[in-house]
Amino acid sequence: MTWKTWNKFRSLLGHTNTKVGIALELTSELPSDERLLDMWLAEPVRTLIIPAHVFVSNAKGHPVLTKPHQNFVKKLIHKLEPDIILHSPSVELYPSATDASFSQYIQYLYRHLPEPDEIEKFASGYFDSLQMPLQPLADNLENQTYEIFEKDPIKYQQYERVSSSLKKDGNAKHFIILQLRQSIRLYWIVLNINRIGSRKSVTSGM
Repeated sequence: MTWKTWNKFRSLLGHTNTKVGIALELTSELPSDERLLDMWLAEPVRTLIIPAHVFVSNAKGHPVLTKPHQNFVKKLIHKLEPDIILHSPSVELYPSATDASFSQYIQYLYRHLPEPDEIEKFASGYFDSLQMPLQPLADNLENQTYEIFEKDPIKYQQYERVSSSLKKDGNAKHFIILQLRQSIRLYWIVLNINRIGSRKSVTSGM
């Protein structure tokens, strides 16, 4: 329900308004369907508020988050890097807790975030940013530009899959015409479809 309320509010402001951010407050109960939580990963969550009553005591009496809360908070930190506000309890809730216990636990979560993969490292700083499309047929692009293109493994995996499929179906000519419209650099891949013979996969070399 919270996401739907936010979506209505955003629609009134216009979806292109980048000055509006979210301060998201955790509740004691989270939706059991992770897909509902993951919807927030695509939203401008600038601040995450974690009240003290959301924590639970571990075996040693220290405040910790439940596994669902922990996983959600780690996802938000990893993807969106929001500021975190901790509300200290007004009364003693956890036997072994000190004023620093809550922030120390959050620091523990930061230390155990998943390592960014190669795509995330490369795309860092470019998320949610529109880029001007390049024109490889009209412009003489440098090799360094093509090296950046090649950081996109999914695209070339799909090219390889399609080219192998068309080779088996005997539709290589059609594929050549189609791909030449997309990029001169793909010319090497297409020409080699008819040269690879009995090889099972197409190697682009790009």
